[in-house]
Amino acid sequence: FLVRRTPSGTLIPALLFAYGPEFQKNLGYMIRYSIMQALKSYPPKTVVMIPRITAAAKALTDKLLPNETGTEIFYGRRKEDN
Repeated sequence: FLVRRTPSGTLIPALLFAYGPEFQKNLGYMIRYSIMQALKSYPPKTVVMIPRITAAAKALTDKLLPNETGTEIFYGRRKEDN
């Protein structure tokens, strides 16, 4: 799972690939790990853009972000623990 940071600071997934009998499970682990690392490494207002240009990307984002629509999702909201 490769994520690119644009000059504006937006994070964009650039490559998502897994191979093998449990590739779908491994993709989920890679995404979760990347999100946890991003939460540690970037400020709370960091924007993450998820292009939804394939059926697989749309299906994944429908599960992760069920209330979002459109061909691109800009997601920058995060609940902070007080």
